[in-house]
Amino acid sequence: MRRAHQLWFDRADPDGSEASASAFLELLDPEVVLVADAGRRVHRGRRRIERLLRDARDDWESFRYQVAEISHVAEMGALAAGQLVARRRGGEELELPFANICTVRAGRIVHIEAGSDPT
Repeated sequence: MRRAHQLWFDRADPDGSEASASAFLELLDPEVVLVADAGRRVHRGRRRIERLLRDARDDWESFRYQVAEISHVAEMGALAAGQLVARRRGGEELELPFANICTVRAGRIVHIEAGSDPT
């Protein structure tokens, strides 16, 4: 779970950013489902998530997760919570709370429920 949240991107380091994205994608099951915005957006498959990461690189100067807490929920899931620190193209930096629940089977993430930290 912690490895999944080591994902980062920085326009100033394209090789490191690509390595980070590749390492994250390797953790995902090919049929992974990502549910975001309280179910309003559902993305299916590793390739779709790879496209989302590419789109994020177009919109953001940089982003990184700062994980404050990881705890187990249910039999095969874990909750990661903390701050997503992102800088828009043009300079504005945002700190956004996040709380993601991931389900893992056979060593791969099969489901991600992505949302803001409810606290």
